[in-house]
Amino acid sequence: MQKSPRPLRFTVLGPVRAWRGDREIHLGSPQSRTLIALLLAHGGEVMSLAHLVDAMWGAAPPNTAVNAVHRNVGLLRRLIEPALPVRDPGSWLIRSAGGYRLAVGPESLDLLRLRALAEQGRREAKPHLFREALDLWQGTVADGIDALVRNDTVFTALDQELTALAREAADLALATGDAELLLGAVRRAADQAPFDEALHARLIRLWAATGHQAGALATYERLRVRLGEELGITPGVEATDARDAVLRPARAARIPAQLPADLPVFAARDAELALLDGLADLAGPVAVTGMPGVGKTTLAVHWAHRVAGRFPGGQLYLNLRGFDRERRPLTSGEALAALLDGLGVSGRDVPETVDARAALYRTLLAGRRMLVVLDDARDAGQVRPLLPGGGGCLVIVTGRAEPIGLAVHGAPVIRVPPLSPLGSRRMLERRLGPARLSADPVATGEIVAYCGGLPLALAIVAARAQHGPAAPLRVLAAELRAGRLDALSAPGLADDVRASFALSVSSLTEHAAEAFARLGHESAEVGLSSAASELSAAGMLIEIGPGRFRMHELLRLFARETAARETAAQETTARETAVRETPARETTARETAARETTPSGTAAPETAAREAAAPRTRPASRQNPRQLPAHTLPTAPRLTSPISDLDPTSEALPL
Repeated sequence: MQKSPRPLRFTVLGPVRAWRGDREIHLGSPQSRTLIALLLAHGGEVMSLAHLVDAMWGAAPPNTAVNAVHRNVGLLRRLIEPALPVRDPGSWLIRSAGGYRLAVGPESLDLLRLRALAEQGRREAKPHLFREALDLWQGTVADGIDALVRNDTVFTALDQELTALAREAADLALATGDAELLLGAVRRAADQAPFDEALHARLIRLWAATGHQAGALATYERLRVRLGEELGITPGVEATDARDAVLRPARAARIPAQLPADLPVFAARDAELALLDGLADLAGPVAVTGMPGVGKTTLAVHWAHRVAGRFPGGQLYLNLRGFDRERRPLTSGEALAALLDGLGVSGRDVPETVDARAALYRTLLAGRRMLVVLDDARDAGQVRPLLPGGGGCLVIVTGRAEPIGLAVHGAPVIRVPPLSPLGSRRMLERRLGPARLSADPVATGEIVAYCGGLPLALAIVAARAQHGPAAPLRVLAAELRAGRLDALSAPGLADDVRASFALSVSSLTEHAAEAFARLGHESAEVGLSSAASELSAAGMLIEIGPGRFRMHELLRLFARETAARETAAQETTARETAVRETPARETTARETAARETTPSGTAAPETAAREAAAPRTRPASRQNPRQLPAHTLPTAPRLTSPISDLDPTSEALPL
């Protein structure tokens, strides 16, 4: 018989499919598809009947197994050649030497086409022929047939043949400088062979040869995680050497130095600098915390500049924007993308997911002695994905919130207090010069006292004094005496004391924010037992003993402002409500009076008696708004301790 005039094509390097011309052929039942998959995987060679039975039914085939093979052969013949006469064996599915074979060639079977292209590529040393061959590999061989059948040696041998071809193609591409040409094909091959270290090592080198360092390191990291989680092993020498070859030139080419400029007039933090010096040889996170405006960032950056030479791998700096007036905090994913950029990873190479970014970040830092400064952290959850996996990196984390999540994991915590009066004077001397302070020691003492040792407040006063050098310090002291927070709000500055405090208050829970505002009232009872820990953790209170806290004087003034604003808003709301409700109350009163009036127009006796006994008052519509019923106006709570007890040198406030 002659073959069909329309050519037949088969695929097995992926789903098992067949076409007659441009029309796909339905290959029948799962058993029929399994049979033709086995024959296709043999690439036109004879497959014995015994092997077919063993592959399709395993060690315990039914008595009807051989008949089932013959029956499925007949069904497939008629599907492939619909015009075939009864009992005609046809031209494609041939009985031969105790088995069957498919009469296919390179023009009709993708497997044979792949082998032909690969052989030509070897002879001519042309990488594009290998790419064309590997492009025929469209997924799992014989995808869609029973998984037990896929375990047969014919399929496992074919898997090994394909991965070996991908390795061979990668070697040729690396040798000829055609890495870009084969990168995609080898990536797909590596996806089909997730535990083939030799193939992944070549993929790492292809990534690196095309300038995609991040892709190379991400490939290694995925292999490392997969081998560890599923096989309990680490990558071997070949994959590790490929990874190291990528890291060596990258590290030599780019050493980050991202620290912001140091403050040239830094002063008065000797104790904190000594604590940091004692931690310089450690690896892992160190938390630097304190109230708003206390100088955490300035301290961290100054110290980082002092010790930069002890970190040959470089310095990374990132503002996490935990408490930023203009912008929202960075997400962990955004922070990782910025850190990877600092390490030389281009945007196109940054992985999509947070976990993948973190894995690549840890890989790039592995074995390096680097200093990482993560500034203005919102909380430990924002920071945790940004910590290196180990090695010699020291991470300085600054933030207002108490870093309980980091301390639990052993991170040392340096709490930055307000400056002492002597430290405050030293800071002013560095900025204004000792002569100017000596010229007016009384005003200097007042400024020091009114700023309460807060570096942000002192810096604002010094900036104002420098702006007008002829202005006596006593003028600034008088302004502070008249209204400290107003005097410490400097237009044109990126930050001021009031705005800095407001950002911390905005991060509190409603309960803690209300408790903070109540601290602004003089003589009020404040039950803060449930809110004290949150206020303390946010840097708004300092716990100096069990159940005893101290609040900074400037924070206390801000709390009073906050309470006054809330009270004024409540009073305004109460008055507006009373004005809206007055007409309704008058209408109700008239309607009630009408119902209680006798037909003659006089009030009923019982109504008249009640009116005679009631006190004389003006109508509600004519009452003074300040004399509204007590329940419509808010009442201020009372502090058990005088306000003066809250300044930095006072006794503690029991809460």
